[in-house]
Amino acid sequence: MDPSGRGKGVKMENIANQSVQAESSAKYLKRFLAFIIDSIFLGLIGISLGFLFTRTFILMGWHGRFVGFTITLIYFTVFNSHLLNGQTIGQKILKIKIVDNHGNSLSLLKSTIRSLFLPTLALLNNWTLPIDPNSIVLQIIGFVLFSLLLSEVYFLCFSGKSKQLLHDVITNTYVVDADTRCSDFQHVSNTVFFYSFTPMVLVIIIMLIVKLISSQENITDLVKMQSDIQTKYKIHHVSIYKGTTTFTGNDKTTNTTSYLRVSCIKDNQFVDNDILTKEIFSVLKTYSISQEVDVIELYYVTGYDIGIASNWKNTSKKYSKAEYLELIK
Repeated sequence: MDPSGRGKGVKMENIANQSVQAESSAKYLKRFLAFIIDSIFLGLIGISLGFLFTRTFILMGWHGRFVGFTITLIYFTVFNSHLLNGQTIGQKILKIKIVDNHGNSLSLLKSTIRSLFLPTLALLNNWTLPIDPNSIVLQIIGFVLFSLLLSEVYFLCFSGKSKQLLHDVITNTYVVDADTRCSDFQHVSNTVFFYSFTPMVLVIIIMLIVKLISSQENITDLVKMQSDIQTKYKIHHVSIYKGTTTFTGNDKTTNTTSYLRVSCIKDNQFVDNDILTKEIFSVLKTYSISQEVDVIELYYVTGYDIGIASNWKNTSKKYSKAEYLELIK
């Protein structure tokens, strides 16, 4: 027992600080709206750069994502640091800011570490790398991406009064209202932080199950075909899909057509499509599946993707079974 009453006073002070923190921590809706505004601003930068350097970005291929990564990292690092009072353009409009656990603006180093999260997600999301679709690299990228996203959802639900997300917890930072009075913030509880590894464990379990199932099956002809085309020719990315379309006439009779669709993102927009078609057909004819469908569809895509902006143009051509068989003689 503390006869001086100081213990009780400290306890009441902590409760008061937590109450102020709960009021000061920026609501997730504000954070989301600020992020949308920042995304629009970065997108406009990306579109402008794309207009000026279209050919350069096309030739960069999958490396173009690093352009958006760099721009995004610099933007959030500088604006979220003490240099600009911890506020991006979106955060300034929504009247929120980034602070450390003492309510101070971030140093450039801490801001850089915190800002790595969003550019990394932008870099990895739907990144069409010119490698074998069964590569362990793609599996690792998928693991990292889903782990990060699930961890964000986890902290969104369980971070409590601190309203911290994963990158906030790692860097011990907080998103607060711009006029906050609080200067001593409470971190998420140890229990919450401990269970934050749950999403990662779930992803590992899911990936192991998928790997176990796929290891018991032979790689389909479609995957082999995709790998052969992508590795043999100057094509940035290939996707192959087999499907059917069904049409119902006025007399209620149905007609089903099977097709094999090959979509190619070219490394160079100046590669002749006719020459590329012959090269692709030389691979397709080695697989019986190409001769079993009614139609072969080829889609040639050119353009760029720098993460914060993209621009794609495509041309397509369809070949009936008879036309295809004639061309591969």
